[in-house]
Amino acid sequence: MVIQDPCGICKKPVATSHNALMCDICDKWVHIRCNFVSKDFYNDLIDENLDPSIENNQKTKWICNNCFKSNVPFGHLDDKSFYLNSKGIQNEHELDNFDFKLKTSDKELTEQITKIIIENTDPENTDHNLCGYYETEDFIKANFDSNSNFSTLHLNIASLQFHFEELKILLKILDHEFDCIMITETKLKKNTSPSISIDIPNYHYFQTPTEACKGGSLIYISNKLISKPRKDLEIYQSNDVESTFCEIIIPNGKNIIVGCVYKHPTIDAKEFENMFLPTLKKANKEKKPVIVAGDYNIDLLKLNKDTFTNNYFNQLTNMNFMPLITIPTRITTQSKTLIDNILFNQFAQNIKSGNLNVSISDHSPQFAIIPLSNKKYKNKKKDIFVRNFKRFDKSNVSNTFQSIDWNSPSNQSTNDNETNVNQDLTQFLDKCNEAINDLFPYKKLSNKEIKSKHNPWISKEILKEIKIRDQLYSKHKKKTDMIRKENLELQLRNQKNQS
Repeated sequence: MVIQDPCGICKKPVATSHNALMCDICDKWVHIRCNFVSKDFYNDLIDENLDPSIENNQKTKWICNNCFKSNVPFGHLDDKSFYLNSKGIQNEHELDNFDFKLKTSDKELTEQITKIIIENTDPENTDHNLCGYYETEDFIKANFDSNSNFSTLHLNIASLQFHFEELKILLKILDHEFDCIMITETKLKKNTSPSISIDIPNYHYFQTPTEACKGGSLIYISNKLISKPRKDLEIYQSNDVESTFCEIIIPNGKNIIVGCVYKHPTIDAKEFENMFLPTLKKANKEKKPVIVAGDYNIDLLKLNKDTFTNNYFNQLTNMNFMPLITIPTRITTQSKTLIDNILFNQFAQNIKSGNLNVSISDHSPQFAIIPLSNKKYKNKKKDIFVRNFKRFDKSNVSNTFQSIDWNSPSNQSTNDNETNVNQDLTQFLDKCNEAINDLFPYKKLSNKEIKSKHNPWISKEILKEIKIRDQLYSKHKKKTDMIRKENLELQLRNQKNQS
């Protein structure tokens, strides 16, 4: 008997007598020989699958090569095309025409867009440099205050499950407590649980899964904040649009509405506009701060060239929504587009925003640091204390406990034996605790130490390798000499493999 679906790789029929596995992502059967799976590993998976003592959510997830290649960065590349493809270059000869740096005309356009955005939303604002590109070191040096500002991060991640660890590393490197982290193109499927935990320590989340092979939206909210879902604001159309909205409760102040939107490239821009703008209008009527981030797939760089984009922009600004990102968010050899953005309906002179120069996906992460008049909206953080075992000395511990006088008055004769035992135990525990406190006193954990406890595998060595990789990445983008560029490309490839 032949199974209806053919092999996901060779396309030939998969019979019941064949050794084959079903991919946990695409749900296609694949011959083990087509996927280079060893017979031993295959037998182990079969035995595990048949074992009734193992829960389904604890069983090994298996992924075919096709899904691995399509979701893992550089998974299908040979050494020669590794870095070229990571920059969107399809073949080697295109490298001659590649330049990450914005041309003079591009810079003039982004400056013009910034000026137009500010003039249409906040005429008194003279700061035309609110948005820029940031290396991770630049972001850290800026030392944005997370207590007096509302900070948000958005990223089209092109599969949250496959890039989840990279996201956690980025958050650790930035060392900033974002109030909300918005993720688009999560690729989390409707009615299908994630194969890994997507929990970020000290955050809770709301999400809208997708019915397509791409898409999906998710918002992480800091546990310092009280929040509730706003399903009434969400827009959804199967295979076309996903969105997630929630409201952050501000005691004795105005609540904050936050939203995350993903527009699939397949839906007509006008159709999306007719769905999206009424939602913004509805949220705006509540007279609350509204922050909506996402991948809108509408290129604001075409503001002066395309009638639809111009009208779309005018309608945003007429509702007092200001796009905080004014520079390209997705750059390839063939295009520079501003399709990701963070929209905000209230303005201040010292808003800061930008794109982070990291390559988790082919979209730059965007951030916005927004001052708020109410600076007491966050719940007080609880301090965490742990014992300090740095000066542990086995002989010292032994000597300390041997020197304790364990005799107590309760050892003397008494008519109340029960009281006597209780007193002995209490004094014994008190003396033990006193000795332990002297040997291993409590110490308060810093924010950095708390984060390290949640991700102990992210060692200093790993962070060092990632920093070296990012430095090589920046140098490669700036070089124009092809020989030096190719040398840096080789170094970067080797460093990428190490980190």
